[in-house]
Amino acid sequence: MPELPEVENVRRDLNSSLEGLVFRDVKIHRLDVIKSPRRDARKRVSSLLVGGTATGFHRHGKRLALEVDDGRVLEFSLGMSGQMIIETEERESNWTHAHLIWTLESPSSGDSHRLIWRDPRRFGGVWAWPDFETMFARKWSQIGCDALNMKYESFRDRIRKTRRSIKTALLDQGLIAGIGNIYADEALHRAGVRPRRMSARLRRRELEAIFTATQDILLEAIEAGGSTIQSFKDPKGGEGRYQSAHAVYGRSGQPCHHCGTKIQSTTLNGRTTCWCRECQK
Repeated sequence: MPELPEVENVRRDLNSSLEGLVFRDVKIHRLDVIKSPRRDARKRVSSLLVGGTATGFHRHGKRLALEVDDGRVLEFSLGMSGQMIIETEERESNWTHAHLIWTLESPSSGDSHRLIWRDPRRFGGVWAWPDFETMFARKWSQIGCDALNMKYESFRDRIRKTRRSIKTALLDQGLIAGIGNIYADEALHRAGVRPRRMSARLRRRELEAIFTATQDILLEAIEAGGSTIQSFKDPKGGEGRYQSAHAVYGRSGQPCHHCGTKIQSTTLNGRTTCWCRECQK
């Protein structure tokens, strides 16, 4: 599942390629991927940004939002397999599971682009909102602070109030938005903290180490284009490169890069968890 670094790379690509372009039309191949809070919005083309000029590209945790000049917003959740693909007139492909296809046009040059929403497993979705403020109040304010934008004090207070393991707490999108299985494992390894440690019992220096490791790893992963484990690609077709830097995630049974000890793996609250018994205490 794409996590914060992957979604941020999608946002950056959309911003650099689509800002200032006009949504001319949309082809809807699957109506049920549009999960609008308004009863009739799924049937209204105007709710899908048609006629608007792309002006805003937002991210909170693992969620994306596209905004046009009249205020309308589309919110996207990539889920397990959601992809946003940008194509020019010269590079059009016949994608399977292409549920929504927009045509956008440059007001100055007249050049056309296509924005494609595809989601083979359909765990993601698209929400139409009248404006950013409504979306934020009803959705984004209900999830945790964005993992990259929060201060240490907020991180500390949120972690200390839960009685769960630190790995489980990091994955809770209601506490901290954006961290998934990959970057939770990587951050805990760099911080030297075992994933089963109870959050409320962590020392101050351990909390500080986890916070710093989380921030650093997320930024490193963003600069590397994210991690491509199975199918993630950015809107221009590029794969992430950060998977080559993973210290523990997906490396069960292999030697730790730091100490040489075999990486351990277990299931914690239904999620595969990898750690080093020597480096993490």
